[in-house]
Amino acid sequence: MKNSTHYASHIPVLPREAVDSLKVKKGEKYIDATLGFGGHTKEILKKGGILLGIDCDGENLASVGKDLSAYDSNSWKLVQGNFENIQNIAEVEGFSSVSGVLFDLGISNWQLDESNRGLSIRFDLDSEEKLDMRLDQTQEITAEYIVNKYSEKELYEVFSKYGELREAKSIARIIVKKRPIVTGSKLVTIINSVASSKSLLARSFQALRIEVNHELRALKSGLAGAEAILKPGGVLAVISFHSLEDRLVKQAFNNWSNTKKMEVVTKQPITAGTQEVKANSRAKSAKLRVAIKK
Repeated sequence: MKNSTHYASHIPVLPREAVDSLKVKKGEKYIDATLGFGGHTKEILKKGGILLGIDCDGENLASVGKDLSAYDSNSWKLVQGNFENIQNIAEVEGFSSVSGVLFDLGISNWQLDESNRGLSIRFDLDSEEKLDMRLDQTQEITAEYIVNKYSEKELYEVFSKYGELREAKSIARIIVKKRPIVTGSKLVTIINSVASSKSLLARSFQALRIEVNHELRALKSGLAGAEAILKPGGVLAVISFHSLEDRLVKQAFNNWSNTKKMEVVTKQPITAGTQEVKANSRAKSAKLRVAIKK
């Protein structure tokens, strides 16, 4: 179980900008589709919103549930689930018509650095941390399964599509040659033998994480579900962290704008300021896009 030190190690990105964009009204319903450590959720509750928090990570839910005990228990509800199913979850929980939905698509500092799930590229060479990468620990497929069971062609497609790597073919080939691969540290060593680059490593791990968690499929479904449950005037705010996510968000917003379903508020995405990036380097790649239901 996580404790307060985990909260201290996690800093929510664009907290003021994201919550302000929702224009929270007292007594109205909102959904934090990516609860995480509850940073954005707490700000919504402080403004008087009634909140449904969704997260696929059961550890997050247990910890945040305790942390929210200071707030009126009738003002919030937490549910384990994937935002891919946000419409169904919302309808079951009595949030079928809401004034705002927030997605923060980032991985928390704790998940990257301390969860022992093999998500970070920062391994000691003798680390035994397993290649897991599941955000939802109840699902079956892990990164270890993918690197050891996928064919060379399938691995190439993962690294090419989700990492946008020119070296995808070389990485896939050497992974197949060096199997079995159980730990993150061994995978780092193998990828570094292709090209020693922090960017290449990060994008390789990103590609595996996206494949393990079906992140882009979930995002497309989650955005569609969020639009469906927003009432007229309701706000959709999405914080993305890499080009594949941002591309999907931008395309969805443009489609809704063209079909007169939503008005895009952010013609250009909102990004973190110098001070926030200085305090939290992971905020550098964050992009916030906002749209209002017509």
